[in-house]
Amino acid sequence: MMTTKLYRVSDGVTEVNGGPVPRNRIVRLTVSQALFDLSLGRIVEKTKPKASKTTGDDDGGD
Repeated sequence: MMTTKLYRVSDGVTEVNGGPVPRNRIVRLTVSQALFDLSLGRIVEKTKPKASKTTGDDDGGD
């Protein structure tokens, strides 16, 4: 089984890897499928949002 990753499609791009771009602009591709579109800047790897800091541990060092 090939490992896939999620990629966000850049604005203005209508096709990725030979297929239409979905409305949410997120595509799931293998690394080898993504290489061409990555090299042209048509897609970027989708990253998980960073967790926000909710604890008060960092009080500025006072």
